[in-house]
Amino acid sequence: MKYMLMFCDRPHDDRDDSDDGLVAKYVALQEEAERNGTFVTGAPLQGADSGARVRIAEGETVVIDGPFAEATDLLSGFFIIDVPSRDDAIAFAARVPAAERGVVEVRPIWEHG
Repeated sequence: MKYMLMFCDRPHDDRDDSDDGLVAKYVALQEEAERNGTFVTGAPLQGADSGARVRIAEGETVVIDGPFAEATDLLSGFFIIDVPSRDDAIAFAARVPAAERGVVEVRPIWEHG
């Protein structure tokens, strides 16, 4: 079954390149998942200041440009993995570096037909 792991991390300064090996940890985990066939896709996201929130209110499109002041944890990236069970997805999520800095949300992907 496919699961999306959404990395929700505390906001940080994108110009701060003292990541304490964070990028290397993500790369190593992704490479391992690619080798064992569980990795489907994934990507880091640019900072919230480059994003926008969109909603429709009374028929009008409302756009709120980032950063989003009310957010304490922001979506910073995602993996989609294909594993046999929810327990396997949770075990994988526990190894994602964002789990140490924020939270990793695990959600099954709705598969049609």
